[in-house]
Amino acid sequence: MFIEKNNLSEVFSGIAPYYDLLNHILSFNRDKLWRMEFIATAGIKENARILDLCTGTADIAIECAKRKNACQVFGVDFSEEMLKQARDKINRLGLEKQIYLIKADVFKLPFHSDFFDLVSISFGLRNLIDYSKGMEKMANMLKKGGKVIILEFSPPLDNAAGRVYDFYLKKMVPLVALICGGSTAAYKYLSSSISAFLYPKQILNCMELAGLKNLSMKKMCLGVVNAYYGEK
Repeated sequence: MFIEKNNLSEVFSGIAPYYDLLNHILSFNRDKLWRMEFIATAGIKENARILDLCTGTADIAIECAKRKNACQVFGVDFSEEMLKQARDKINRLGLEKQIYLIKADVFKLPFHSDFFDLVSISFGLRNLIDYSKGMEKMANMLKKGGKVIILEFSPPLDNAAGRVYDFYLKKMVPLVALICGGSTAAYKYLSSSISAFLYPKQILNCMELAGLKNLSMKKMCLGVVNAYYGEK
């Protein structure tokens, strides 16, 4: 089943109740460490105003709020069901005064330009219809000197390790989703979106074209996942 990016809101709403569980299983619980390392190296300042795009169930927003008690985090997602899951987690952790959840599209954000100290997007960049315009929107939201940080999967390389990774994405990920009662169509989309995504150099190039500077990249899990950092 082929899923158009225009229909992703319905797809993510459908998998929202078991999204966190499947992420933990499919990453062998490494996703928690990826997010912690990603935020630990982002250099979040006291009293920072943070925008977390494609926030999903708000794991990155929560990690930001935990690091600096004075920061404000605005989590944006287009799926109301994902935001419901996020809201429950935030309330359980007592972070509702720090994290504000908003249903919106990345390209139609209800904020002024030059408003945030940091803009993050975690495993959501590849779901955007236009990567370059998405980067430009992120840069536009930043104050001068602010940072864009991106956490994302990389497509398999054409080598032995890449072929193992490709097999896991195409065969094992949908199978595990099926066993766990999830949507195989949604997780087939996940696999195909990773395989067809940009390579690290292309992402860094998009960041540069969006006007970001002092670019850097940090490999995680042997480059299966990468963190990208840029400054306005």
